[in-house]
Amino acid sequence: MSQANDSTQRRIKNIIEVEKEHLRLLEESDDFWGTDEDINIGNSVYREICNIVGFDINEDDEWGGYTIKATANEICAYNIKRLQEML
Repeated sequence: MSQANDSTQRRIKNIIEVEKEHLRLLEESDDFWGTDEDINIGNSVYREICNIVGFDINEDDEWGGYTIKATANEICAYNIKRLQEML
């Protein structure tokens, strides 16, 4: 993805912050994983990333190929890394 415009950069920065908070919650307590809040955050992050990049990241060989075998914490960290690369 080429350099994002200002509006897209704001969206990327926002979703990075959401994903960082998601990761913090996962690291803070094993009991958080699988809760409705965890699932809802993960789904909203997933949908926003797909909207930003313009494709279903689960169908992408690299992105989906990594996340299919990663833990929830690893997925958050990977999403953050990939999003930061877009800025």
